[in-house]
Amino acid sequence: EAIEKTSNGGGSLEGYCISLLMDTSYSMTGEKIADAKNALHKFIDGIDMNQNEIALVSFGDGVHLKEGFGGNKDNLKAEVDECQPGGATPLLKALEKSHDNFLAGKNKPVIVLATDGVPTDATKEVILEYAQVLKNENDVWILAVGIGRNVDENFLKDLATSDYYFYAELSEELCEIYDEIHDILEQLPSS
Repeated sequence: EAIEKTSNGGGSLEGYCISLLMDTSYSMTGEKIADAKNALHKFIDGIDMNQNEIALVSFGDGVHLKEGFGGNKDNLKAEVDECQPGGATPLLKALEKSHDNFLAGKNKPVIVLATDGVPTDATKEVILEYAQVLKNENDVWILAVGIGRNVDENFLKDLATSDYYFYAELSEELCEIYDEIHDILEQLPSS
């Protein structure tokens, strides 16, 4: 499906419920989690919270809605900072938690997912089927970011909407990728 570029006059994001899915599995220990936190801080700072809503869902040692829609930037960044690596990669449950949270949002739903591994709570086929329902029946945009060499790129490409898969061989590339995602969201139709 072609994406038509829209201009809202100011080049800023308007009208999104952005659910940030942050992989906090054990494999994210060290530089990966630190770089992911820095990238999310910068991304959150670039969002106009008067026009958009952001939620944070962490998935690793369980799945947690760290901050729901309606929060403010300082609370979101504090919740990002609280995320600690541990556990496996329950990706299906994270997508389900995001979907449940979209029911409380007012705007176009967008998932921005970053992970360094393979899902552990369901088969890839089950997750891809669920993602298709989100994309087709619920009009959710999914942007996926793979981090490091252990990620299944083909799976994440299939999970993402259109061509919205990004790869960071090194976690230090995440800030640049989240900047690119911000720019893409400026061009997507929000309704």
